[in-house]
Amino acid sequence: MARAAANATIVTESGRMSEKIAQYLSLQAKKKALDDQLKAVEAAIKAGMEAQGVSEVRDGGFVARVVEGNQRKFDTARFKVEHPDFYESYRKDVPTHSFQAFVES
Repeated sequence: MARAAANATIVTESGRMSEKIAQYLSLQAKKKALDDQLKAVEAAIKAGMEAQGVSEVRDGGFVARVVEGNQRKFDTARFKVEHPDFYESYRKDVPTHSFQAFVES
């Protein structure tokens, strides 16, 4: 079977792809809802720990811990401003691919 070009559009009427795209969009919505719930529960746990002044809780075989530390990060924006020639000489373009699914309006 021949493959379509990467930038080609195929319109089908079989419904097979639309079922998969609909499933994908449904799962994305559920994932967002779960992510929101996770953030809320995490915030509640952290707030309880902070109120008790502890960084670790052990309860019923479960452990929750907040570990603080530092990360060393490179300030790309500042380097770009202060050394534009160096920045440009080390910059490289890399191919990217993004997937998009949505309902046509």
